[in-house]
Amino acid sequence: MKIICLFRTSNLKKYLFLGIMMLFMQSCDCLQKVEGNVYDAQNMKALSDVVIYKQSQSYESIKTDSSGSFKFSDIDGGRNCSNVALVFEKTGYKSDTIVFSTNTVGAVMKLSR
Repeated sequence: MKIICLFRTSNLKKYLFLGIMMLFMQSCDCLQKVEGNVYDAQNMKALSDVVIYKQSQSYESIKTDSSGSFKFSDIDGGRNCSNVALVFEKTGYKSDTIVFSTNTVGAVMKLSR
């Protein structure tokens, strides 16, 4: 009898632990991730060194690589991941702000002069 009771108590502890972990995970911040490429709108050539930053956080930026690729990620507070507004800037081009849904992969951005 004692063995069965210990086994049941052990299962109860496991389920309780899993339940608490699930609640904790639901309240965690979310990861906003956008990946893609930036091109010249006129000739579709890849643009390197395009500065990209979250509209609400201009102090943290990334740049496109030599093939125009970028990978942006940021931790956003709250339970629900909201869309992310990214600003794209390059000397000689008009800056543009685009709103992406969270976890966008394969985004194509075109900057015009």
